[in-house]
Amino acid sequence: MKPQNNKKHNLSSHKIATLTYLLITELNDIKANSFLAKEIIDKGKDLEDALEPMMEAIFESKQISKGTYLNELAFKIDTVIRKNYTMITE
Repeated sequence: MKPQNNKKHNLSSHKIATLTYLLITELNDIKANSFLAKEIIDKGKDLEDALEPMMEAIFESKQISKGTYLNELAFKIDTVIRKNYTMITE
């Protein structure tokens, strides 16, 4: 199978890397103690373990390892969420 080196594929890879990075970071920060929260955290940890080799490979790339690329993307997403946050009451 021919490797995909097109822009769409590369953009998708960056999205996956950013979402994975955010998922791992946020799961590690959750301090909730309800049954559902603990179940989500446990399943998230399993997913984190499964995705760890991919993240290690991503961090080996020059663009990622030489800068704060994923941190900057995560910060931008966090900012958008904070600015648009509305309490869910239902």
